Amino acid sequence: MEVVVIPYDVSDRIEQQIAHHREAYLADENGITDHAHKVADPEPNSTVRPLSVRRDEFLRHAESRAFGDPESVTVRKLIAFWGARGRGINVSRDVRLGLAKHGLMTDPDFRTVSLGQRVKLVPAPRSTAELREDVADLRLTVGEIDSALSGVVTVTVDASLATAQTKMLRHNFSQLAILKQDGSLAGAVTWESIAVALMRDPAVSQVRKALVDRRPVRFDADLLRVTPVIVEEDFVLVVDAEERLRGIVTTADLSRLFSNRTRAFFRIGETDQRLRRLIERRLSLEQVANACLKIRPPRSYDAMTMGHYEAVLQSADCWPRLRLPLDQDELVTAVHEVRLIRNAIMHFNADSIQDSALEKLDEVEQPRSAILLSHLGRSRSVTSTKCQNRHRGNQCPGWGSNPHGVSSRGV
Repeated sequence: MEVVVIPYDVSDRIEQQIAHHREAYLADENGITDHAHKVADPEPNSTVRPLSVRRDEFLRHAESRAFGDPESVTVRKLIAFWGARGRGINVSRDVRLGLAKHGLMTDPDFRTVSLGQRVKLVPAPRSTAELREDVADLRLTVGEIDSALSGVVTVTVDASLATAQTKMLRHNFSQLAILKQDGSLAGAVTWESIAVALMRDPAVSQVRKALVDRRPVRFDADLLRVTPVIVEEDFVLVVDAEERLRGIVTTADLSRLFSNRTRAFFRIGETDQRLRRLIERRLSLEQVANACLKIRPPRSYDAMTMGHYEAVLQSADCWPRLRLPLDQDELVTAVHEVRLIRNAIMHFNADSIQDSALEKLDEVEQPRSAILLSHLGRSRSVTSTKCQNRHRGNQCPGWGSNPHGVSSRGV
């Protein structure tokens, strides 16, 4: 039997490709929506060594520095050593286990802050050497709002009111954190508290006279529990595990976060409804089922999923029957991207709802970039006889015509 010796550099590249495809598969399973056939890489210019090798080197280096000058890294780069772009439950577990093998943990907990926040790799207490399951992976924390840990402008209680007002005007703040001389938190001033102080005494000149008490919240506090406080008081001051002031979260920050989260749900819901409406009007359920033989065929139109829509759009038999003035490959790609984002959101992977994902969802509303929703949602002949007789080959006005001036060969 002849033994074939594979050169090291070739075998290394083969191992890298195997790891690449495995990580891409795991990324899809974990709801990582932004890999686009390529997983995250903390060192994109390093194309020779497999990711697992670089991860081990990084962890050994971090372990050697843990007791002196701990390694500092963004959460985004940390999870990229596991080939991930988002913190699904499986990704978070793998990262925690990987750190624990080297006696490490992150400070603050990488699951409780935003992807752009830096964390330190510090020694893990013995009590946490064996990881226990907890709810940190399942809840939304205050620290996941960027402003919670991004630093804060302050003045001391002895500062003049003019100084505080100037800083608030300069930075367009509605509130300002106030510190005692020892650096501990004294409270805050707001435009309202300043106005009240001046109404009581027009000669007020010091910040301490306009001070309002605000009990700080920890960065890892449950955001849903803190939300009523933010709404009631307009803002909360955020501290870290050592009770050091790290940031401020306002109602505007809260609104922005929840707006992004709900926007994704509504965009996906609109896409789902409009695709289903189109398919129901143009294809029989039998034709849909034949296009979905590689996956479980739906029993009804209402049971269709994004996977079914993608299969139907890819079908050589179904595509001509849909009579869309769009490029098939471009449309399939758009639906595929929406499906990945939808899967991540449904698996409660909050990191999937990033600006890039929202932009992709918004693109399907823009006729010039990808006419998915704008075209699929404008069925101007819902009640026409031609639409009702879709299986007889009749064509609905607006679909065969080209109201947007788009080439039938592409977008």
